Amino acid sequence: MVYNVFDPWLRPISDLDSGDSRWPWMESHHESALIIVESFKRILQEFTQGDNTTVSQRLSFIWNQYAVMTIHTNGVIPQYIINAHHFTLATLPWELFIPDIQSLDQMVQICDMNADSQMDFLCRLVTKIPWKVIVEMCRVNEPSMT
Repeated sequence: MVYNVFDPWLRPISDLDSGDSRWPWMESHHESALIIVESFKRILQEFTQGDNTTVSQRLSFIWNQYAVMTIHTNGVIPQYIINAHHFTLATLPWELFIPDIQSLDQMVQICDMNADSQMDFLCRLVTKIPWKVIVEMCRVNEPSMT
């Protein structure tokens, strides 16, 4: 829903004939694109309000959108575009994000790309994830050995 409105500004435009991707704005359009990015940021911040479970589910959706774009492009994203994404995503409450197996797999895939910008963002995100909570959840759900 939110992404459908902003997709034309956030995702590459694929040429079906050549398979090439073009990005929705050029660096010289940064000022006008910043208005869209700022609006997107405000909406995502509103979208990630609520109880912890709801927020975690929404962050999972947001993470998936970012990860799919990054993996689809093999991490080859113009720096000014990725900076806009990271600027927006960095403001979200990742300390409430409980990643599922798919999210963790996407993190590994992005890590394997060795793209500096994405690695920097991923490192900042991973340090905010509540790993103690996740480990405790695993412990509680672990089958008994008796």
